[in-house]
Amino acid sequence: MVTPARDVSKNRKPSSITEVIAAAADVVIARPLVILVPIVLDLWYLLGWKITAGGTFDRLRNSLVDLDTTEGEQLADFMSSAAGADLAGLIAFVIPSFLAGNATEDLYRPITHSVVDLDNWGAVMFAIVILIGVTMVTFGVFGLWLADTTLKRERSWGDRFRLGPVIGGRFVLLILLIVAMVLLLCIPLFFAMLVAAILGIGLEGLVLTVSLLVGLGLYLLFYFAPDSLLVDLAGPVQALRASSEVVRKNLAATVGFALVSLIISIGLADIGDRLSSSAPGLGIAVVANAFVGCALWIASLLFFSERSKLLAPERAGSGSTRSKS
Repeated sequence: MVTPARDVSKNRKPSSITEVIAAAADVVIARPLVILVPIVLDLWYLLGWKITAGGTFDRLRNSLVDLDTTEGEQLADFMSSAAGADLAGLIAFVIPSFLAGNATEDLYRPITHSVVDLDNWGAVMFAIVILIGVTMVTFGVFGLWLADTTLKRERSWGDRFRLGPVIGGRFVLLILLIVAMVLLLCIPLFFAMLVAAILGIGLEGLVLTVSLLVGLGLYLLFYFAPDSLLVDLAGPVQALRASSEVVRKNLAATVGFALVSLIISIGLADIGDRLSSSAPGLGIAVVANAFVGCALWIASLLFFSERSKLLAPERAGSGSTRSKS
């Protein structure tokens, strides 16, 4: 039986971090089909084609090497790594995956990967656009499935496939808004660093530290924005506002939840790397990653929805106050 989220309208205290994660695990146990999507994705990364940029960056990389500078060599090495990266790994940005980007040397691989080298900018850009579209639709449909399962909402698959691209598009806009905020906050810092460098003043360490803190702050503040897209079916701006409101009212709990999720993910990945040298071990690692990844996503949905409901009367009160004024 699925463990439901608490009725926070009657119980004013939301679930603790451990209670939320336990309830999320119960949901996955009761609805095991949800882990099929991450498993199928990992099967693709194991058996399917690897799509790379190939020689697309060769001319740019050679130009960087010809500069004969340390920075040029570092950028050239980055270009070489980027050319060999699997572009299909974009989907793992929104779906839990054990094999995406896994570079473990003794990883069990039953077949040699077939590689598709695109080798020109037009093909690379076309592939990226297609993969971004697939990623946003996958996020919308799969995320909506998880949210409906978690919150016990009745919705047909037809509605999910209809709403999925809309939610996915909002997710892309959400990311663009966050990137724009980071740039607006950090560009003045880097401009000041450049001016200071011209004047012979070294501010690199300070600027990088402040930029890192800004990035971490925005990451934490908007931690639940994707969840708001799925729980409230909100637009990107409303999702950012809802996430920041929940985080500001529950800062310690949010930091704790984010740290616990990170520790679980890192620990599971380390264990999976140790197991994945054999076929049975790889199977266990993939299934365990799918289970835990879905459970943590559901836990995030529960965490946000419970605390957002607690703030509903406060939002309603402030809204009525503004209307009267």
